[in-house]
Amino acid sequence: MDEAAPFSGVDPGPPFPGEDFLMNAPSGLTFPTDIRDGTAVISIEPDPDNSPAPFVLKPLVGSIAADAMDHFTYDLSQNLGSFPSGTAMK
Repeated sequence: MDEAAPFSGVDPGPPFPGEDFLMNAPSGLTFPTDIRDGTAVISIEPDPDNSPAPFVLKPLVGSIAADAMDHFTYDLSQNLGSFPSGTAMK
């Protein structure tokens, strides 16, 4: 589970990574927010995390269809290209 749940209000966040998006909407948003026709991202965040934006490491990403329905499971795809790589030579 996440160490922070700034949008869950007085209730704790879920017992797995994620957020309930009930309170404290960021500027420009109102809850509930319609995320259809957008992108879902699971990111790996640094500590300390000094930005509300998703960090560069995004191992899972998925498009949200314009006709997506709530309470339905959608697949995410691996996004390993967001990870740095290199070569070590002897």
